[in-house]
Amino acid sequence: MSRIFCFINYLLSFFREVVLEVSSSPIHENIEVTFVNGRKVMNSGEANYSYGTLKDAFYRLFGMIGIKEKKVDNILILGYGGGSVARILRNEYYPNARITGFEIDDEVLRLGKKYFDTSEIRNCRVIHHDAYMFDRFCNNQKFDLIIFDVYIGLNVPERFEQDDFLITLKDFLSERGTLIYNRLVYDEKSQKTYEGLKEKLEKIYPGIQLITLENIKQNMMFVYQ
Repeated sequence: MSRIFCFINYLLSFFREVVLEVSSSPIHENIEVTFVNGRKVMNSGEANYSYGTLKDAFYRLFGMIGIKEKKVDNILILGYGGGSVARILRNEYYPNARITGFEIDDEVLRLGKKYFDTSEIRNCRVIHHDAYMFDRFCNNQKFDLIIFDVYIGLNVPERFEQDDFLITLKDFLSERGTLIYNRLVYDEKSQKTYEGLKEKLEKIYPGIQLITLENIKQNMMFVYQ
């Protein structure tokens, strides 16, 4: 019966959004898992957290920077969410790389396991903790790919845009490593804080690229490689 119900929801999702579960946590006031146009997505308020426009943005970015050509053995994802970026990297690019993810919200992790089968992503260690403290858990490892995607709603918490954190990220990059820092710009205030972040990143990461992906909002992807 559950498979039939799932198939009906799948069909309905091409005509209207189908809500599968609504939840909340001390971190996110609203978390929804829905079917939209035939695929399940996780959202918090206006922000897509997994498998929607966010997944599309990373797919496009990975193609644009030629990530398939890079040798990657060790991956760090800060802001794991429902695991959509980890699944792209595992299924499309790096079947044998080690993945370490950080996600602070246990409700996001629960929904990820329930609806997106995150426990089935091989060789992936997800740490339920504040990504700001990732260095305490990584034992001075070096990562060939670091992806930063930490959000509360539409906003990056301010402490993740300070010099000390940005320098720490660089310390954990391998010699051939790539950093991808995802930043949304959606109004005048976010534009102003983005400009401040851009100045800091250009100072700490000489030669960093900025790639703009146009969606409903702008994903400003900083890429250092």
